[in-house]
Amino acid sequence: MSSEQPTVADRVRKVVAECLNWEAGIEFSIAHERDRSAKPKSFRLYMPVKPRLSEEKRITPDRITDDRPLYQDLDSMSIEELIMAFEDEFDLRIPDGVAAGFHTVGDAIRYLEDRVKRSAEG
Repeated sequence: MSSEQPTVADRVRKVVAECLNWEAGIEFSIAHERDRSAKPKSFRLYMPVKPRLSEEKRITPDRITDDRPLYQDLDSMSIEELIMAFEDEFDLRIPDGVAAGFHTVGDAIRYLEDRVKRSAEG
């Protein structure tokens, strides 16, 4: 049984799907909980994560097409997070000017395939 490595396109689609699901489906709420180990009337802050999307509405990598606008449904902070996620996934730096030119998922795939290929050659 051979373990097949995911392609660059598979990895890009996975990152995009994770980012879209996070953007659309995670709600943070702040609640206070009594910390009984501390002095009376002291509290600690915690942020439980509450998913809002049901499983059937979650975006899966196989639903991400090459012609999908890359930044659709993302605010500016999430776009930065997406670019950083690409950088982490592929262990490289994407210049701001290049990232601004990613209009579709396919643009990101082509760029990252080229970078991965060049790093493997050199």
